[in-house]
Amino acid sequence: MTTDTPSSMIGLCDGPAHVDLLLSLEPPTQRRLSIFLRWLLALPHFLVLEIVSFVAVFGAIGGWFVALFTGRLPTGLQKFLTGYIRYNANVISYSTLLIDKWPSINFEHQADSLVDVEVNQVRLNRLAVFGRVILMIPAFVVSGLFEFGIYPCLFTMWVVGSITGKVPRSLHQAVATILRYQIRLNAYMFLVTPLQPFAGMFGDGVVVTASVAEGREVANATTADDQVEHRGSSTLSEGSWRIVQGARRLIVLTLVIGLIGSALYFTFGPIRSTSTNNDSTLFQAVGNSYNASVTELNVVLETFSTCTVPSCIASAVEGAGDTHLYQATLALEKQAPYPTGVAGDLNQYIVYLNDIQKDINAVAKSTTIAQQKEIVTGQIELDLGNLTYRGIAILIYLGEQPNFSSMIFQW
Repeated sequence: MTTDTPSSMIGLCDGPAHVDLLLSLEPPTQRRLSIFLRWLLALPHFLVLEIVSFVAVFGAIGGWFVALFTGRLPTGLQKFLTGYIRYNANVISYSTLLIDKWPSINFEHQADSLVDVEVNQVRLNRLAVFGRVILMIPAFVVSGLFEFGIYPCLFTMWVVGSITGKVPRSLHQAVATILRYQIRLNAYMFLVTPLQPFAGMFGDGVVVTASVAEGREVANATTADDQVEHRGSSTLSEGSWRIVQGARRLIVLTLVIGLIGSALYFTFGPIRSTSTNNDSTLFQAVGNSYNASVTELNVVLETFSTCTVPSCIASAVEGAGDTHLYQATLALEKQAPYPTGVAGDLNQYIVYLNDIQKDINAVAKSTTIAQQKEIVTGQIELDLGNLTYRGIAILIYLGEQPNFSSMIFQW
C-alpha cells in the first residue's frame, strides 16, 4: 500500500492534467428508511453547499484575473476550490443514493471517505483562460440535458431502493458516471483544470459480466483498504471506470429525455415567464442596495481618520444615509410585489437597510467621538452583518431561477 500525498493536495506539477472521481461502481446495501428520507437527511448539507457555492463563484472570478496573467490559480485558491468540488461530490453522491454514509462538512482528503476527488494542478493556457466562458458552453449544454433528463432515473432509484434497500446496478452506474461528468465540468469551470469534461462521458469501458467480483476495479473498490491504496496513485488506470451496457443505455436515454424536456421548456417557458417579476432587475437592485450600505459605512469610517472633533464628524456624515443608500433602498422598494418565495426575506432586508440609515443619522447627532465610534462598531456593524446574511439568502434564491445567467451579466 502506498502512502503518497494525493495529487489534489500538492502544488503545481508537470505532466498531463487529470480529474478523478473515486467512487464505488457497486451499489451498496442501505437502510430503506434512510433511502426514503434521503432528501430530507441531505437538506442541511444542501444549505451549507449553497453558501459555499456563493463563495466559490466569487473566488473563481478572482482566480480568473490571476490566472489570466500568471497561467495558474494561487495554490491556496486551487486547494479551496478542489475541496469545494470534493464536498459537492460527497453531498450529491449521498443525496442520489450512490453512498449511504452521511458526509461530513470537510473539504480535505479523508482516508475513510467513500467519495473523493483528485485534481493535479498544472499550468493553464492564458488564452484558454480568457475564453473559458465561451469554451465551456458545449459542456454546459450537455450538463443541462443531463439535469433535465436524470429525474426519472433518480425517482426510480428512490422507489426501488425504498422497497429493496438497494438500487439497480445499471442505474447506480449511470448516475455515478453522470456525476463524474458534472464534477469534471465543475473543475473546468472553476479553473482548477484545463481539461474539458467530455472524456469518459459514457464510461471508460463496458463490463460484460454482472458479477461483482469480475466487475470491480481497483479504482472503484468498496473496501476502505482498497480505496486508501488506490488513492495513493496519481491517476486512474486505463479503462478503470467500466460500466455495464445497461448503464450506458441509461446515460443515452437521459440525454434524449433531457433534449425533449429542454425543448418543451424553452418552447413554453417564455410564455409562462411574462407574467412573473423581473428577477434579474430585482437581483441587481439587491446588489446595488448592499453596495450602497457598504459605501455609506466607509464614508463614516473615513471621517474618524480626518476629523478629531464630534462636530466635524457630524458635519461629514450628516445626511449620508439619505443619499446613495436612500436612493438604492427606494429603487429596491419599487420592485414590489416580490416573488412569494423571497418576499419575507426582502421585507426584512429593507428593514435592515432602514436601520443602517437611522444608525448613520444617529452618528451625526451624537455629541462625543466615543458615542459615535460606539454606534459604528456596535449597531452599524451588527445591522450590516444581518443585512449580509439576509442578502446572501435572497441572492441564492434568485440565483436558482431560470434566468440566473442574465442576472450575472447585468449586475
